[in-house]
Amino acid sequence: MTKPIRLNAFDMMTPVHQSPGLWRHPESRVEEFTQLSFWTDLAKTLEDGGFSSLFLADILGVYDVYGGNADVTNRGGVQFPLLDPLVAVPAMAAATTTLGFGVTASVTYEKPYLLARTLTTLDHFTNGRVAWNIVTSYVDSAARNLGLKGQIPHDERYDRADEFMEVMYKLFEGSITPDALKADADANVFVDPNEVHDIGHDGKFFTVPGQALAVPGPQGTPLLFQAGASKRGQEFALDHAEAIFFSGPTPEILRSWVDKVRDGLEERGRARDAVKIFALATVIVDDTDEAAEARLADYRRYVDTESALSLFGGWTGVDLSGADPEDTLEYVSTEANQSALASFTTMAGDKPWTIRDLAEFIALGGRGPVITGSPETIVDEFERWMTEADIDGFNIAAAVRPADAERFAKYVSPELRRRGLLPEPTAGATVREQLTGAGPAWPRTTRVPGTASARVPASDRTGPTNRRTAVRHNGLRPFSDPRTELRPRMSASTPLTATDDSDDRGYRRRALVAAAVGYGLDGFDLLILSFALSGIIASFGLSDVEAGSLSTITLLGAVVGGIVFGALADRHGRVRVLTWTVLIFAVFTGLSALAQGYWDLAAYRFIAGIGIGGEFGIGMALAAEAVRADQRARATSWVGVGFQLGVFAAAVVSAPVIALWGWRALFVIGLVPAVFAFVIRRGVEEPETFVRAREHEQTEAEASRGNLDTNGAPTSFGAKIAALFKDRDTVKITLALTILTSVQNFGYFGIITWLPNYLSEQMDLGVTKGSLWTAVTVMGMLTGILIFGQVADRLGRRPAFWIFQAGAIVTILAYSQFTDPSALLAGGFFMGAFANGMLGGHGALLAELYPTAIRATAQNVIFNIGRAIGGLAPVVIALLAGHLGFGFALALLPIIYLIQFLAMFLIPERRGHRLD
Repeated sequence: MTKPIRLNAFDMMTPVHQSPGLWRHPESRVEEFTQLSFWTDLAKTLEDGGFSSLFLADILGVYDVYGGNADVTNRGGVQFPLLDPLVAVPAMAAATTTLGFGVTASVTYEKPYLLARTLTTLDHFTNGRVAWNIVTSYVDSAARNLGLKGQIPHDERYDRADEFMEVMYKLFEGSITPDALKADADANVFVDPNEVHDIGHDGKFFTVPGQALAVPGPQGTPLLFQAGASKRGQEFALDHAEAIFFSGPTPEILRSWVDKVRDGLEERGRARDAVKIFALATVIVDDTDEAAEARLADYRRYVDTESALSLFGGWTGVDLSGADPEDTLEYVSTEANQSALASFTTMAGDKPWTIRDLAEFIALGGRGPVITGSPETIVDEFERWMTEADIDGFNIAAAVRPADAERFAKYVSPELRRRGLLPEPTAGATVREQLTGAGPAWPRTTRVPGTASARVPASDRTGPTNRRTAVRHNGLRPFSDPRTELRPRMSASTPLTATDDSDDRGYRRRALVAAAVGYGLDGFDLLILSFALSGIIASFGLSDVEAGSLSTITLLGAVVGGIVFGALADRHGRVRVLTWTVLIFAVFTGLSALAQGYWDLAAYRFIAGIGIGGEFGIGMALAAEAVRADQRARATSWVGVGFQLGVFAAAVVSAPVIALWGWRALFVIGLVPAVFAFVIRRGVEEPETFVRAREHEQTEAEASRGNLDTNGAPTSFGAKIAALFKDRDTVKITLALTILTSVQNFGYFGIITWLPNYLSEQMDLGVTKGSLWTAVTVMGMLTGILIFGQVADRLGRRPAFWIFQAGAIVTILAYSQFTDPSALLAGGFFMGAFANGMLGGHGALLAELYPTAIRATAQNVIFNIGRAIGGLAPVVIALLAGHLGFGFALALLPIIYLIQFLAMFLIPERRGHRLD
């Protein structure tokens, strides 16, 4: 039978404790954390739920490592603002009768003489229900604000801590005897002087010659907690602690630490169970497993991974703000919380975590596992951890506060009681009795401070094994899953830096090539129709209007395809649906060669357009999801270059093919992409970002049986379109992006359609020079796309767009005034670079502004609407040129780029953000 499961609640008097971002959840009430009633109500809930104690964490500084400042910490409420937990304990104790209170106090910054009085006072006011969590502190900002130049070295802090404890034991137990307080009015003796002694301590770090200030409380020395998992921290715990708090992702990993502690206790002459060991866990419970999984998915909507990395920076002293999400986490020596760093760098054995893994893990549940399920599932999992890890209970953290504690008391506590696993607190018992089963006072015969302990080599660490599905590591797959196989470990001396993986690089290249070639085929197909039109007119006797309508019909198909296939890609996969779109426009482009008249050719072109329209957003979503965050704009720019290269290829092959075999042969060549479709399908896997999101959607859509899954993600076609306009902020972003893509396409089609005619006829350059000068402008477009990606990845999306929009305004205005051939040649290059350079940036921008569930839908709908609007440019420019001349019409284009410039103010900056 499983031994009794003892429970501590693990909390902190701050908005965000272990789950960044969850303060935004509708059930959260942490905005009330400054109200005493928030904490007294919580204490009552925990006592009703059979908790032995409320363990209150605390720090003395602000997390300012991430990004070199505290901005993310402040914005996300990451353990800031922070109230003093010791002040609130008497009120919570007055509201309860059995609940204990674990308070955190630092042996690095407190004075033992004063802290002994504070803790003894709490011991009195709580009737022996106070425990002390001994910490050495790890936040560098605390050191600076408390008068030091920096953090005291890690091991020296523990040397100080050993002496600190020696002083505390003397003050708690050796200065004033329990019988000193007489209150004898007849003898006029309140305190017997014979029962009071100076402690006479004169050590390396502390000098305390006199007597204690407070008479001993019910426990003498309060129950002692400790949470250090570094080697020096474990030695300290073995000498002093009665209870230890560990965090580990699986019971197998935790067991390796527990065994070392129990072995160390024996070496010190203490019983193996002399110290009670508690494991951190965040519990998400509901009445059924399905409802609990739905709740977990709902919680994931609110996680804040950037704040999670700020939390990590505070814990470890390691700044990951500039790290690539695919970098791996390696152990380095720091003066901060070495146990936190060690837990992340060693918890997976020989499989180091990536920064992305780390952020996702911390974002829900902090340093411990998230256990999800019905009450029965939760308790089954508790029993497994108790047996396999050999622990004595759990420190239960809450993601949504105080709702999670209330649900635990409602669902889990009754199940624990039903199985006889929850020891019922005894009124009048001290927290030492409640948690350890020992007597009310400090068990003096078991304390053996100063004894040497065994050092455990790093090679003894064991890696994780499979875990049950009830344990959800914040959405990460089990370590044994080959899809999340992590990179080989670097040497222990290697700093936290990037390690590249050839498989990852190979996948990124394949995905990028697939997206770029797909978009290139899009450009190729669109342009060969332009070259074929004269032959089509001759073959079918079409008017100019009918011939021009074939291009319009193709673009209309592209709009339809963009809407339909974007939603399909969000449901069935980027690679799979990209394959479908390539096949569709390849097959129906090939069928165009068999057309016998206008109507069947129009039908073929419309369906081919559907395939063309579907490709853009899917390819951009694939590229954005496959590459590292710091390379995203460059990746989507390369996809944009693919389109230009496709146009170039069409220009090169069309004339000789038509001369040799006629216009129909051009469309036969259009069948070639069908072969490429099979290459895509076999050589490129779905990006992990999409796979994770789709797994959640499939599971949760079944539970909701509606348009939205339980994570709030749209599942139906209509819901995905509606999600682009779900609220005021999203409407604003969607509108601004539509303006951006419309201007982009309007400028491109307006320039590229009429520029050759303008140069050859109005500027009198002739056909040959006009074509050459146009080619230089196209080269500028290609160059601009590549440069834009670099700028956007380094400076940000908004600065890059503003730079290129301003450049477009200036260069187009200047170009419209040029008459000198040399000026037109150079000016055309720069005009092309600025006016069209932004093409590739839209893919990264849209990818970062919409979630995975609707990313391809957003890309396709918004860009193809922009393409349809931009398709009007040749007509508008022609009308303006007919009345005012092409130079004047060109000079009006900067107006639309100014509109685009202003629209960027509505779009938030998301450079480097993880795709959700």
